[in-house]
Amino acid sequence: MGPQWIGYLFTLNGLMVVALQIPVSRRILRWGLARSTQLGALLTGCSFLWLNTGYGIPSAVLMMATLTLGELLLSPCYAQLVMHRSEGRLRGSYLGLYNAAWNGRTLVAPALGTALYGRLGGAALWWLCALAACLAVAIQHGALKTMLTPTQPAR
Repeated sequence: MGPQWIGYLFTLNGLMVVALQIPVSRRILRWGLARSTQLGALLTGCSFLWLNTGYGIPSAVLMMATLTLGELLLSPCYAQLVMHRSEGRLRGSYLGLYNAAWNGRTLVAPALGTALYGRLGGAALWWLCALAACLAVAIQHGALKTMLTPTQPAR
């Protein structure tokens, strides 16, 4: 694969976002925030496992398609969860903090991924990504349940 494939994969990502954002958002409404968030985390983390199936174009395309679907599920769900948990006047502050953390991953993940790739190799890194996704699903399971359970008014 030549370097132009990086551009092709980002183009695939952009086209999928444009074409699928509305249908995925409608699916989130049917599935609910908890299920959609959990599936999004699994798809995002496990998308890299496609890179262990080979070094060709199909593996890279499947990885990007799976990653994009995961992020299409995660991004609106997390934003909605932040809005759900924040108080009226503080909503902007909470969303600002969420966006800083969400975008901060673009600083940390490439550096950490590059270091791990250099030390352990690609196959181990992709398995670690999948393991981290499974761990994230387990950690957020209880939190999602608590956050999405309606509270009883005090008597």
